[in-house]
Amino acid sequence: NIIKSHESLVTDPRIFADLVRFCDGLCSWEEEGATPVLHVGWTKAIIKNITAFPFPVRNKVKFVPASSISGQRRRGNDDSVELYSGKMIGLIPVLESDKMNTGALQLQLTAQAQIESRRKSETADTSSRAKRLKKSL
Repeated sequence: NIIKSHESLVTDPRIFADLVRFCDGLCSWEEEGATPVLHVGWTKAIIKNITAFPFPVRNKVKFVPASSISGQRRRGNDDSVELYSGKMIGLIPVLESDKMNTGALQLQLTAQAQIESRRKSETADTSSRAKRLKKSL
């Protein structure tokens, strides 16, 4: 674990912001993919690293949903980190809270992928049943 081997990293808000940006990129990639790729093994490592940052460090970073107009930067606080994935946007209150709720992080990072997977599976099952019915008629 890089953060444990270099404990001074957890005192730098820019490192925390970069870690969350990285997680946002992973979640965006997963949300746009055909299959869920954000594995529970990844989320455990992500959560371990995110929770290593104490509140005074995390509190220096403000997160905002990215502008809905592609390519347009949000005006205002230059220290704000724009988040693009639905998962990470949903985690803004958790990331900015005094006490880090690891359970909420775990659920948010893994549950949506599982729901999307289930929906795709149900759609495929329905489609297969419809094809079989057509053939039998």
